[in-house]
Amino acid sequence: MKMLKALLATSLLTVAAFQVNAASVTECGTDVCFTYENDTLFGTANIVGNTINFQPVNFFAESLNGAGASAINETLNIMVEAITEGFNMTQFVLQEQGDYLLVGEGASATAGGRFSVTSGTKQCENPFAPCSQAEQLNVAELPGTNGQLVEWGLSSVIDISENELWLRDSVIFMQIENRLSATTLNNAEQAFIEKKSAGVGITVIPVPAAVWLLGSA
Repeated sequence: MKMLKALLATSLLTVAAFQVNAASVTECGTDVCFTYENDTLFGTANIVGNTINFQPVNFFAESLNGAGASAINETLNIMVEAITEGFNMTQFVLQEQGDYLLVGEGASATAGGRFSVTSGTKQCENPFAPCSQAEQLNVAELPGTNGQLVEWGLSSVIDISENELWLRDSVIFMQIENRLSATTLNNAEQAFIEKKSAGVGITVIPVPAAVWLLGSA
């Protein structure tokens, strides 16, 4: 029961985020309109066709000379609404890439978070909440870089067509939570991790539809 209440609260809060945020803007592509927050570290969006791309702004964590852990968190909410008749979405793919740098045996860096999609039109098992599905994001242990900038990446797939009560949707609320952390334990050490400038992209195509989120992190 506690888990059910937690899932219900999360779903309702995800939808509510689009209703109360004064910084939300709506821009339309070829077949969909995107409503998103333009005051986050993900930056302002650029929409071409059915793709939305973000430019992260100062989205990084850094620790120097044994300062311990330094972390940065950000959550991005995006509503995708079909405006072409018969246009539906079924699969959501999140991919993120970024750079990191480690100097010293006590230096480390991590990237993770959570990726979720919530229906704007359908209910599933819980009659009091919309259909929703989420995946945890986590980058495996990052090895030392000898002072060189090295790329890292993660990906996640949510396929609502596997849920017989959901299958496809014309309105989706997406939420991307990202957390970057950098840690140093000793003097003369450095740890740095960032989201790249060519941040997050979404492509929506007709049934069988896929939404691609190309998140540089």
